[in-house]
Amino acid sequence: MTDDSLPAFPSGSHETACIEPSFGLSQLDWFAGMALQGLLAAEAGGFSYGSPLEVARFAYDQAAAMIAEQKKRQKP
Repeated sequence: MTDDSLPAFPSGSHETACIEPSFGLSQLDWFAGMALQGLLAAEAGGFSYGSPLEVARFAYDQAAAMIAEQKKRQKP
């Protein structure tokens, strides 16, 4: 896994799980989904971020920015 694909909801590991672990969404996908909810709510209120493709790109841009900030804050 690359840093931007760390699991949002990790469960188990290959060493301790009796069954294959399921990592679900990456943090990037989770953050993008959360950003997308806000963007779509704003659009419902009359503000537009553009076409669906532009909105999706903006959501992932916001998610990537959150991960970059998270990495900065984790450094000692």
